[in-house]
Amino acid sequence: MNKIVKIFIWTQVALFGFVIAMFILFYGKVAYEDNLTAQELLDQSYQAIETEGGIKHLDSDAILEITDEEIPNLKDYSIIKANNVKNINEIGIFRMDSTNNEEFIKEVQRYVEEKKQTYRALDYFPQEVNKIDNATVRVYGNYIMYSFLNEEDTLHFYKQAENLVKK
Repeated sequence: MNKIVKIFIWTQVALFGFVIAMFILFYGKVAYEDNLTAQELLDQSYQAIETEGGIKHLDSDAILEITDEEIPNLKDYSIIKANNVKNINEIGIFRMDSTNNEEFIKEVQRYVEEKKQTYRALDYFPQEVNKIDNATVRVYGNYIMYSFLNEEDTLHFYKQAENLVKK
């Protein structure tokens, strides 16, 4: 092949790569809606998960376990826990005004890590250990959420939640 043809081919490859990179950069991000309250999102995401003894929605003071500081962008939130003290199922969803919530995300992550350490120190019921290991914090747009669920329920919950808020 002559030199001009090689340059032309490499130019075309580079241009194609650039176009793909720009497509991924601008269109590869998932967009999320903010049309459900935290309570609605939690109820719809959790409905297929069975919890022995049922669940309870915690009152407005429940957020004080996570932070005692004012949360400037907080629109609303919902936290549920298992009624049975032998079951550590717990989920929290926080709906924010914007996606700029790094400080509050850190507070939620700190809360989850401290709770994991507490459960481990208490040598909690063996059947609950996988829930401690699966405890996570996720962010979907303006929603910040955490869960203490077994592996299967964790995957189901987050998939349902993401599908409900994905545009």
